[in-house]
Amino acid sequence: MPETTAASITICMGSSCFLRGNSRNIEVIQGLIKSKALPPSLELNGHLCEGKCQSGPNVTINGTMYHAVNPTGFMDLLNQFVPKVEA
Repeated sequence: MPETTAASITICMGSSCFLRGNSRNIEVIQGLIKSKALPPSLELNGHLCEGKCQSGPNVTINGTMYHAVNPTGFMDLLNQFVPKVEA
């Protein structure tokens, strides 16, 4: 079981990542925020182009970048790294 420490998530907002799927990943985060399924300790950031456009959409969690992250994979990552995420 993952530790219950604060998680840090950075979503690439560059046009390539945004069009390839981070727009949908942001919708996932917005829905979780609205339903209060995320812990208040979560640090959420957007970042302009991460320079890895060919492998996007890119999401960084706790300093590790993940590539080709679709909404299902994003939920899997959230469940792994962010305590108490419930869809």
